[in-house]
Amino acid sequence: MLLLSVQKRQNFLALTKSSIKFHAKNLLIVSGPTPEQYWLNPHSKKYDDFSRLGLTVTKKIGKAVIRNKIKRRLREVFRELAKKNYLVNRYDFVVIAKKNSVNADFSLLEKDILFCLKHIKRQINVGQKAN
Repeated sequence: MLLLSVQKRQNFLALTKSSIKFHAKNLLIVSGPTPEQYWLNPHSKKYDDFSRLGLTVTKKIGKAVIRNKIKRRLREVFRELAKKNYLVNRYDFVVIAKKNSVNADFSLLEKDILFCLKHIKRQINVGQKAN
């Protein structure tokens, strides 16, 4: 699965207003379907299998070095999970780091993300069955 990034502020805001949210000890994951306008790449080929990831680490958590370290760890966890097909196809995931994530090791972040993703997938499947 291809992992793209959520970059525009309007996409972050749209996700936080109407989406699925799930909290863990070290982070919050907000998820929602990717808008169709992002299904095409610049060469007009459709992506079949992709998800988008956005990361938010506020200044309350620490200085730039700390924030960048957390983002690198979260990005790597998502890359590994994308290889193992834990992500939902054509969905956006925004991870908002909490203060606890500064001291969390890599395996703990991975457990938290897996925990959230399982619950998000369950809510997505329930919503699709209702439609």
